Amino acid sequence: SKKENIEKSCLNVALLDTCMAILAGIAIFPAVFSFGLEPGQGPSLIFGTLPKVFASMSGGSIFALLFFLIMFFAALTSAIALLEVSTSFTIDSLKWDRKKSIGILTIVIFFLGIFSSLSFGPLADVSILGYTFFDFIGMITDNILLPLGGIFMCYYVGWKWDTTKLIDEMESSGHPFKLKKIWLFCIKYITPVLVLIVTVTGFINIYIKIIG
Repeated sequence: SKKENIEKSCLNVALLDTCMAILAGIAIFPAVFSFGLEPGQGPSLIFGTLPKVFASMSGGSIFALLFFLIMFFAALTSAIALLEVSTSFTIDSLKWDRKKSIGILTIVIFFLGIFSSLSFGPLADVSILGYTFFDFIGMITDNILLPLGGIFMCYYVGWKWDTTKLIDEMESSGHPFKLKKIWLFCIKYITPVLVLIVTVTGFINIYIKIIG
């Protein structure tokens, strides 16, 4: 709502997201090295490593059920948020109504997702540049699309757009944006450089993977 303290909400999301990422790393990587698996597998570690961990535990099937159930709801809520971006684009640019946008986009995403899920079964031996379809999609999004999207966003918000409009929107709830000076400095100078480093590193990793 318009009364929401956006600054506080964003700080909470960033803090909780970082804490969950650290906890996931603590849970997954010791198991990776214990089972002698490749730590650079990316998202597939969840489906390749954790099942082995749960299988070696007493009552592991119960913990596995609870873990993947929680992960399902986490993925579902994230998918809803991500779908809203595409839905807003089709509504504004293509003039579709919301039901039509959600229906068509959901069907398209569902059929594209079939190939990723089959990467752990019938399509396990099918590779693109040395990646399974699931890992290839993850590589494209994690190493290319997300970092480039972040760089363009920093450019548009920090340099192209009138930042006073953003500040006014942030403070429209009546809550002052206390970190606005630090935030504007980061979005203009610090964040683009860090994201660029991530992007370049991602391209280097892809190159090493392909030639290796």
